[in-house]
Amino acid sequence: MSLLNKLNFKIILFILVCLNYKCKKDESITTENIIDISSIENILSKSVLVNLKINNSDSIQVLEVGVCYSSSNLLPTKLDSFRILKNSGSLNGNYSIQITNLMPSTFYNLRAFLSYNGIIVYSNPIQNFTTYPSSLSIQNLDSNMILVQGGRFLMGATSEQLTNNGDGFSAYWEPSTQQVTLSNFKICRFEVTQQLWLDVMGTNPSAFNDNLQRPVEQVTWDTVQLFIKKLNQLTGKTYRLPTEAEWEYAARGGVKTTYTYIYSGSDSFKAVGWNRNNSGPTIFGNRAQVVGLKLPNALGFYDMSGNVWEWCSDWYGDYSTSLITNPTGPVTGTDYIIRGGSWLSTNKDCRISYRYSYNNFFSIIGFRLAQSTN
Repeated sequence: MSLLNKLNFKIILFILVCLNYKCKKDESITTENIIDISSIENILSKSVLVNLKINNSDSIQVLEVGVCYSSSNLLPTKLDSFRILKNSGSLNGNYSIQITNLMPSTFYNLRAFLSYNGIIVYSNPIQNFTTYPSSLSIQNLDSNMILVQGGRFLMGATSEQLTNNGDGFSAYWEPSTQQVTLSNFKICRFEVTQQLWLDVMGTNPSAFNDNLQRPVEQVTWDTVQLFIKKLNQLTGKTYRLPTEAEWEYAARGGVKTTYTYIYSGSDSFKAVGWNRNNSGPTIFGNRAQVVGLKLPNALGFYDMSGNVWEWCSDWYGDYSTSLITNPTGPVTGTDYIIRGGSWLSTNKDCRISYRYSYNNFFSIIGFRLAQSTN
C-alpha cells in the first residue's frame, strides 16, 4: 500500500471513529437519562410548579427545555400547550417551570422536553395532575351561589340515616324527624375559603393556612356574623348563614333527589368527603382539605359531609312534632348548631342528619353562605 493510500486510509478511519463516537454520544441522549420531571408542586386552580432534573454530563448545548401539557392528549407534545425554561446553553441540574393559565378542576397530562441540534427528546413516563377548583373569592362568590328550589321533606333521622354501615351509630343526636316546608333559597357551592375570608377581613385565623383554597376554620359563630356584615357592606348583597333545615335540605339534594344517601351525594363516604379516615396519613396528621376535590351532590354542593363542620344560624334545640314552614330554631339558647362533620370526624358524624352543638371555635369548624330569594 502506497504512502498516499495509507494516509487516505487513516483519514477515513479517523472519520469513521469520529462518526461512531458522535453516534454513541447521541445514542446516550435518551429520555431516561437526559431529562425528567422530578416533582409537581403547588397545584392551584390555574397554575402548577413543575420541577425538572437534567442530566447533561456531556455538556450538550441545549436549545430549549420545557414542559408540554394537555387535558386531552395522553402523550402531549410541543404541538399541544407548552412552557419553555428561559435558560439555554449547557444546562445541567435541577430547574423549575411555573405553568399558568390552566383551567380549574381539569385533569392534565404533562412531560418535559429538551431540544438540541434539531432533535427533541421527551421525558418518560408521563406525569399527570388535576387542578384545584377556582378559589372562592368576592369576585366569583355570586356565581357560586346555587338556587335551591323549595319543597317539603322529612328532616332528621330518616331510615337510611339509621343504617348501621359498620359504625354502630345510633340516632342519639337526631332522635326524631319533622316535616318541613321550605321556600326557595340560595346556598354556596363551597365552604367559605380562607381566600374569601382574607378578602373581607384582611386576616386569616385558620390553623391550616398553607393554602388559601382550604376552608377557613377557627371561626366562632359571632366572628362569622362580623364577616357577613362586612361582606354585605362590600357587595351590597344580603348573605347569611343557612338555617339548619336549609342546610339539611341542600345536603340531601333538594327536590332533585328521589333517594337520600347516607352522606351528601353518596352512600360511600370516601367518594364525597374528608374525615379522619382519609384526610391524612394518621389521625394526628389529618387536616382540612382544599374545597371541591371530592364529588358534589345532586345539586352541585361540595364537602357537605366532612372537611369542616359548618355553622348554621339556629340555636340548638329539639325538633318540632308538627309540620313547620321555614323553621329558624329556638328563640334563645346556649349553643349553635353545626352540621356535616369534619376532617377529624368518624363516618357516623358525617351523615346528612347528624347534628351537634357548639359555642366556641376550633380548627374543625367553618361555614358556608346562604341567601334568601325574596
